[in-house]
Amino acid sequence: MTSLVEEFMQQIGVNFYFDDEDDIDFTIDLSKFNIIDGEEGDYGTKEYFVCNKLIATEEVYGGDDYNVEFTEIGSELLKNKVRYIFEKKLNSIKG
Repeated sequence: MTSLVEEFMQQIGVNFYFDDEDDIDFTIDLSKFNIIDGEEGDYGTKEYFVCNKLIATEEVYGGDDYNVEFTEIGSELLKNKVRYIFEKKLNSIKG
């Protein structure tokens, strides 16, 4: 997974470019994740937190095969972030 904002936008069917600076800052708990070779062999659960609140869980089945589920708190946070990015884009249009 490249970005929580990008993953969330894909799940809700929205796709537009945004600057990396507009992504959210989070911490990851890797205590349930197994790093085998740093690539295709890795598997397990990654938990994403903002301000000690769980916002998403990523199940990695190996390599690029994964599933991300957002908590209610995470969905609300990311909805607001996507709105902010979209408004920023609209406001940058000269016309």
